Amino acid sequence: MEVQQIIEWADGLVLIQTGKHLDDLEAAILLGTYQNQKYSEIAAGYNCSEPHVKKVAYLLWKTLSQASGEDINKSNLRSTCQRLQLPTLSNSEEFVAIDAVTQTNSPPPQGDTTPKLYSTESLRRIDRTDIPDGDYFCDRQEEVATLKNWILEDRSNLVSILGISGIGKTALALRLLPEIQDNFDCVIWRSLRTLPSLSSILTYLTQFLPPPNPDIRPLTISYYSTVAEAQNPSHQLAEQLSLVMECFRQHRCLLILDDVQAILNPHNLVGGYKPGYESYRLLFKTIGELSHNSCLIMNSSIMPQEVIELTNNNHRVKCLTLPGLILESAQDILSSASLLDADNWQELMNIYGGNPGFLKIVSRTIKDFFGGSVQQYLANKSILVLPEIKHILDNFWQQLSDLEKQVMGRLSESESGLSMTDLLENINHNSSELLLAVQCLQKRFLVDNIQQEQQTLFTLIPVIREYTRQCR
Repeated sequence: MEVQQIIEWADGLVLIQTGKHLDDLEAAILLGTYQNQKYSEIAAGYNCSEPHVKKVAYLLWKTLSQASGEDINKSNLRSTCQRLQLPTLSNSEEFVAIDAVTQTNSPPPQGDTTPKLYSTESLRRIDRTDIPDGDYFCDRQEEVATLKNWILEDRSNLVSILGISGIGKTALALRLLPEIQDNFDCVIWRSLRTLPSLSSILTYLTQFLPPPNPDIRPLTISYYSTVAEAQNPSHQLAEQLSLVMECFRQHRCLLILDDVQAILNPHNLVGGYKPGYESYRLLFKTIGELSHNSCLIMNSSIMPQEVIELTNNNHRVKCLTLPGLILESAQDILSSASLLDADNWQELMNIYGGNPGFLKIVSRTIKDFFGGSVQQYLANKSILVLPEIKHILDNFWQQLSDLEKQVMGRLSESESGLSMTDLLENINHNSSELLLAVQCLQKRFLVDNIQQEQQTLFTLIPVIREYTRQCR
């Protein structure tokens, strides 16, 4: 009970001060401090950077001090708890720390083989290794509410967050995480930007997740390897995935995969993968099709084909495509840069499609080079495609086929939009291939469509239209 009492004491103070409970890193800092660990040792055990631990620790000591009226810091935490007659940790054997995760040593009840989720009274396992650090403010209250409902009420197994670069997919997941993490026993955030193999992901999960109860009949997963995978130990992959899925079935786990587009073939928008990463198809299909207690959130600028099919055919697989922000939601981005000429803010929003990433880039430029005057900036139409934005759009442009570039060029000539009939009449190409090209551009979120007078018009947001004109 000693450790639990100290955690409850600190948790109570944090809850009073912030309205939120201690998270797992804060608890690890608390425990490590009691054990006279250095921040570097806590960081190593928690698989995160020492500066990040120092930042979280600084905020934790500040919160505890404000809530208790005591000056609490790393050097006096133990003496403060002793003076306040709180128990110390030195003799406690009821809990042990494993890889910065604390869990009880109590044996399970004999004869009870019913699958149980971890008790909410014990500390949860949260791996923050790949969670981005920084200011990712973005007002997406409606989207957060939708995702919370899908995950907590509908018990969705697989949720996709989609949108063009800069639209706020990662920011939304970061905002969502504190709202839902207390409902899960384990939370793992992984970025696929560095192209980890599926085997490495599964190996880590089998080591991090709580082991499944061996007395419960395990899931069996059929594995159909691709030609490339046939040369690798595919059966081992299947066994790893079966073990992970059994953990997902017996426990409530949340896996967040960021930057999923990194493993996809940018030249194949029907859901193709880069060579060597085809096995991820099995992961997505298995999580989306099988019954279990867990959830995968995936952020991507492209959706894999099998996830599209699952979304259409499985009510527990959901997809949220992020639109651009409205002015009210983006006001903090613009006002934080001390921008002037508020009457011109809506025009700025329209030019950049409400993309928060683009707006942050533009706001810095307007502040640094135009004294904050939006009106002066907008008077120079030729500089709307700033170098940072051009770099982002260059990555998309280089992935386009000649036909897709031709469609983009034709759309850039019209500010009001073109219908499919207009495109078919003005582009000399096979109609089915032209239709596929437009679909692919929409899947990349480069082309929008609007409904006007009982017809669909395809259009480009102004910054993409100007970029396309410069590329022609």
